[in-house]
Amino acid sequence: MDCDQILQTIYLSFDGEMDGNGLDSLEAHLATCSPCARRRQFAGRFLLMFRKRAARMEAPPELRRRILQALPHRQQVHGA
Repeated sequence: MDCDQILQTIYLSFDGEMDGNGLDSLEAHLATCSPCARRRQFAGRFLLMFRKRAARMEAPPELRRRILQALPHRQQVHGA
């Protein structure tokens, strides 16, 4: 992976959306590129702060239900 690809995939790594090969490539690049490693560290701190603050807000149950039903994978799993 090069630095441009890293910028596009850093957040995917935090969300568990990368396969093993992609994650291995990311980690290998970060081990040799301190600017990208710092970017990932910053992104991790940002996401942690964001998730802590965003977790305090909760959507009304009806809105949550409608959103979940609208997701394609939920329709297949729940038959909605």
